[in-house]
Amino acid sequence: MKGLGLAGAGLGAAAATTPVFHDMDELTSSGTKARYPWWVKERDYFDTVCRIDWDMLERGSSEVMQSIFDENGNNIGTLAGAYYGENQKVGVSAGDPPLAGTTVSVGQDKLMEYDAMYVDYARSKYSDYEYPLLKDQALAAAVNMRTYKYQHPLWGGTECFLGTRFSPTPQDLGVPKWEATPEENLKMIRAAFRYFGASEVSVTELTEQTKKLIFLDQRSQKPNHQYHKILAAKAGFPKGLPFQKLVFEDIDDAYVTSDQTKCAIPNKCKWVINYSVQQAPQTTKRFNPLQNAGTDMGYQEAAIIENRIQEFLWSLGYQGLEGGTAAISPSGAFSTLGGNGEPCRMGMCQLSPLHGNMMRAQNTMITDLPLEVTKPIDFGAMRFCRTCKLCAQNCVYEALSLETEPTWDVTGYWNNPGYEGYRINAFKCVRCGSCMAACPFGSFSVSHASVHPLVQLVSSETPIFNSFFRGMADVFGFDKIQKTETWWDSEQPIRGIDTSIGIH
Repeated sequence: MKGLGLAGAGLGAAAATTPVFHDMDELTSSGTKARYPWWVKERDYFDTVCRIDWDMLERGSSEVMQSIFDENGNNIGTLAGAYYGENQKVGVSAGDPPLAGTTVSVGQDKLMEYDAMYVDYARSKYSDYEYPLLKDQALAAAVNMRTYKYQHPLWGGTECFLGTRFSPTPQDLGVPKWEATPEENLKMIRAAFRYFGASEVSVTELTEQTKKLIFLDQRSQKPNHQYHKILAAKAGFPKGLPFQKLVFEDIDDAYVTSDQTKCAIPNKCKWVINYSVQQAPQTTKRFNPLQNAGTDMGYQEAAIIENRIQEFLWSLGYQGLEGGTAAISPSGAFSTLGGNGEPCRMGMCQLSPLHGNMMRAQNTMITDLPLEVTKPIDFGAMRFCRTCKLCAQNCVYEALSLETEPTWDVTGYWNNPGYEGYRINAFKCVRCGSCMAACPFGSFSVSHASVHPLVQLVSSETPIFNSFFRGMADVFGFDKIQKTETWWDSEQPIRGIDTSIGIH
């Protein structure tokens, strides 16, 4: 028991921290209706598990979220891996983090160094590891082919700020637009999102405070492949689409200027929908490129969901304004406020009470459809992060904090100030997925589904056992990535996910 972290933790101590329920009515009313299991607590509006200083927050540029590209227009990852050659100067000193959105020359030796670091990490788990298998690469490449179809309309695709708007509106049909109560509308929009493939759906009111979480600008599609650069050039944008200013105006209908430099948001659009897509845990628990196939599938599915929901709202007589993942706001901000999940040590990720960290995109859509607002939640995830640290310990590139307590401090210009949490060093992160594979909230659901609800329940109510569950990860190896070959040899569920999760 000492190895599991229970030494000295008697039953009396556990009982002292465990809530007492007097009858079944009290127990069943302690959670959030039918949205989550009873042990997930609702908090008051704006009372999130991470403290927020709204006076510190200001609207920032989405440029800090963009990727770095090499001289051929290829995506290097995020900020990590972008280094200057000896004679390369791009506005900052050699060795400093490059400015987001800039084009830099990447030394082949540095890219090889990053690859070697990952291979060493993999071989520390399996001495016979081979990287990469061709079929793994092929699967990851096939997942990303979705991108060419669902892109900005200038490129013949559909992922954009306004949506396609192909369908007739109620006015076109000579009938009144859809009218219902905010509660009924929330039920309707959740049903539509889940039918189209979303896992979590929440709503936050757009106020003067929460507008601070909307970027000052966006680029609705980031050119992350040479092919994208060619398409953009044909549309008159040789370096990719320009950043578009996001401006709130007293207008009825949103619009984008013909030169693609401004997106206008009607002030009557007062609701923000945040949604995510369930990620396949079995690919996430393998080495890259299978890990990337798991994460990328979520982002590709989210783009299709976005387009369908925009068309759904348009057909009802309303607007849905977005532009892709992290296009108009940071991914996790509205997820936290609306109760889709809790912030965690991984920084850019959230933890869901239903899916752990197996939730991707966390996309934000602004609408004028009146919706009931959902509340933040607390199921003990961020408290668990204080004890756990597995994700940071498994980070090959040391991009995650190992400090026990969250902080108000930022690690660079890519971080937002104004909240107390764990922040990622985006200059070091290459989005390899090792942190997600190591996280117990995702790992329990991969191979120990029967244990997962118990872990979530107990850690939400009795934090004294957090060290015990962290110890279980060490003893049973929940953080250990599995060989890719075992995925090909196994029978996987459709799209690699359990779609029964979340059904009540």
